[in-house]
Amino acid sequence: MPLVFAENEETESGITYEDRTGIAYQYPPMYQRLICPGERFVYYKGRRTRGGGRAPQVYFGTGIVGEVRSDPAQTNRLVCDVLDFIPFLQPVPFKDRGGDYLETGAGRRGYFQRGVREVSENDFQKIIRAAQGPALGANGEKVALDRLKRENDISPTSRDGEAAASEFAIKIAVREIEHRYPGRRIQVQPRINPGFSILIPAPPQVLYVGVKGTDRNIPHIRMSEGELRFARLYASSFSLVIVWNIVRASGGCDVFWHEGELSERRFNLRPVEWVCDFKGARSTGP
Repeated sequence: MPLVFAENEETESGITYEDRTGIAYQYPPMYQRLICPGERFVYYKGRRTRGGGRAPQVYFGTGIVGEVRSDPAQTNRLVCDVLDFIPFLQPVPFKDRGGDYLETGAGRRGYFQRGVREVSENDFQKIIRAAQGPALGANGEKVALDRLKRENDISPTSRDGEAAASEFAIKIAVREIEHRYPGRRIQVQPRINPGFSILIPAPPQVLYVGVKGTDRNIPHIRMSEGELRFARLYASSFSLVIVWNIVRASGGCDVFWHEGELSERRFNLRPVEWVCDFKGARSTGP
């Protein structure tokens, strides 16, 4: 299930954690069962601030859990990498305009004391949709495209082509889903949604559909490490749709539909970027 990661300036217990927003999240072993590579999360910030002040309670970004390991510096704690981090352009209040919590059951006493908590798919989607609301509009798309450029070092012209191919592919994927799952609800996700492009809600089973589009005449696509980990974690309910050889003038294309695990048996998976940490490095800053 999706998660909420609390990243507070101050906690009621006074315990602090060595978090690096968008890079790594540190937590105690009590949350070990919840935090699995490939799981989605949103960041939450509580009301306590340094110095005893108060601030609005907000959600401020989303991402996917990466590698999980023991913290070598603090053996009583774990740390996970953060993949595909996208900050919200504006913080999302923890209540909607009607005064209702975005997290179901959050009115219970002590609910927000947990540093990591599971939320339903519906609650997670409410938060993501709120982050992509009218106050953000196309800017949410700009964030996604800027991240794409930064990761892949592609030109503005290429970015425009990628965005157009993605939009076309979503339309084709929706048409394919309607054919395969007649009568099912289809929810196209905001661009900032991590892990997949289209949600098919329950009943009977929640299904996640990743969609990739390319103008190339071969089905050659890029997937982030976060998308790959999500696809593997939810392999039993995940499908990948690749729309390729797109000719938008005529509406022509080829479509490939894959259900289940993205394995080396079916795909040539090649890493194109590596995270490098110099062992034993120490800060020389002030």
